[in-house]
Amino acid sequence: MKKIIFYLVVAISLTSCVEVLDISLEDSEKMLVLNGILYPDSLVKVNLSKSINSLDGDAFVRFINDAKVELYKDSVFVEQLQYDTNGYYIGQTKPILGKNYTIKVVYENKPELSATTTIPSPVQIKDIQYDIPIDSSVQTWIDPETGEQFDTVLYSIGEIGYIYVTIDDPINENNYYLVSATYDEPQYIYTDDGQVFITGYIERSFYITLNGTENEGIADNYYYFEGSPQFTGDVFSDVLFNGNEKNLKIQFNTWLLNNILPIYEYDESGMPFYDGSDLSDVVLYIHLFTLSKEMFDFIVSYDKYQSVNGNPFAEPVNIYTNIINGVGILGGANCFTDTLRFN
Repeated sequence: MKKIIFYLVVAISLTSCVEVLDISLEDSEKMLVLNGILYPDSLVKVNLSKSINSLDGDAFVRFINDAKVELYKDSVFVEQLQYDTNGYYIGQTKPILGKNYTIKVVYENKPELSATTTIPSPVQIKDIQYDIPIDSSVQTWIDPETGEQFDTVLYSIGEIGYIYVTIDDPINENNYYLVSATYDEPQYIYTDDGQVFITGYIERSFYITLNGTENEGIADNYYYFEGSPQFTGDVFSDVLFNGNEKNLKIQFNTWLLNNILPIYEYDESGMPFYDGSDLSDVVLYIHLFTLSKEMFDFIVSYDKYQSVNGNPFAEPVNIYTNIINGVGILGGANCFTDTLRFN
């Protein structure tokens, strides 16, 4: 009986220690968040919002639509960006290689926000090849009339494929890369009479990895980043192969080929299908991005943050930012795209 009373006392004492605190965070205490990647073939476009506090209880991003956002080139005013939607401000300028671009933001009574970046020079893909292993198996058949056995060799695409990319890294300069791959996924419409038509295509990214002993100098020095379809892939620097030709061995799962092959035959019931044997219609796009130093530092820190997020025993990781009086990232990038067709 004494034990029961003791347990009740402990339970009551523990529950009495729990108190719900209603903390009200002033909106003025939140920081400005600026995010943007500048490309030489695209108009300047950045996103502006307010930071989210973990104690706020509001997980929705609060975009800012009434700020003054200005663009400067080599410290000279160029234009004021105009608000579009969902926190995006867009200009009429396409950045030029070798120039410094600065974004300045004035919003209410907050200190002026600013960030600067440059557009790196592109690095071309020198050569691109592929290797898709073909697996074979023997199927034994029996003739129902004669009872004789005969063998048929069946062929199928191996689960893992490889893409080999060769680049010439510029000498006497630090370069930072992101390699990614995309494909155009056909969109179909089916009619009541069993006909099928392609209505268009959607660009999709597919997962690739540089991991492996074949990528010496990269395998232990690459990071994964997920952004737009093209801007999703592995990030690495030339620290171990500066100024030399580099061969990249990219691994991917061949299941994605099923998403690309168009439907071109019909079964006996009139339903469309494809047998997956003809790869001549498959086109993959390999993108080699060169990144500004601040963009690379941001991705490296973000990847490390993601790897320890949720681990209470890991040391905290601060995500890199080049935003003055705010958080986020303003980076520069350039892209060279090559097409891979299967024969």
